[in-house]
Amino acid sequence: MKEEIVIYDREWMLLWTVDRKQFIEEQKEEFMKCSGVTRAAWSIWVLMMDTAKRIRLVKRWNTSECSFVFDKAVWWHARPWESPDVTAMREVWEELWIKSVVASDENEFSTLLKKVDLNKVAVLQIIDHDKWLRAMINPKNEDDPPYERRFNATIFFAIYDWKFRLDNLEAVSHESIDLDRVIDMINSEPEKYTSWLQDLIAKYSWKMNQLFKVHFDLM
Repeated sequence: MKEEIVIYDREWMLLWTVDRKQFIEEQKEEFMKCSGVTRAAWSIWVLMMDTAKRIRLVKRWNTSECSFVFDKAVWWHARPWESPDVTAMREVWEELWIKSVVASDENEFSTLLKKVDLNKVAVLQIIDHDKWLRAMINPKNEDDPPYERRFNATIFFAIYDWKFRLDNLEAVSHESIDLDRVIDMINSEPEKYTSWLQDLIAKYSWKMNQLFKVHFDLM
């Protein structure tokens, strides 16, 4: 069954929808010919943590791209007829079996953290839109060269305090690791983490720390 995804150009103009597998193959070919790509897929990326400031990471399975390295818990392409909020909530449920709610702003995020049972429901908030997010992909076949993909990405921050059920065929295990320790681990052994997780942590760890300072008095 084909999965239609939404494509943008480098000026962030909407182009069209295309089959996901077809687009990935086109990006591979473009990168091999030009050492870069000119289009981005619309997507959502969720950085999930608990109230102890531990970030949820999954280790990718050996049958997936970028095998046996750590990645964030949730990301996927946004569907043409869905908002980023709906896509994020659907993917959190489908991949982790967690119900979730998306806050419309910082004030609602603060209110929901106090009202919602974080052992049962994850609270999400959009923290950024990166219209040209870069991901270097190591193919499943180790003999194939790495290639670049770009994403028009909506970045979510999520808080959830209980164990989740991993239902993702691309992940073999998951861990919850203190954010500051993850930063140190990435700095010392970057090859153990996806390129995009490294970039997301480098770009948004200050924002995540600020949110914890405001809402949980942790730094």
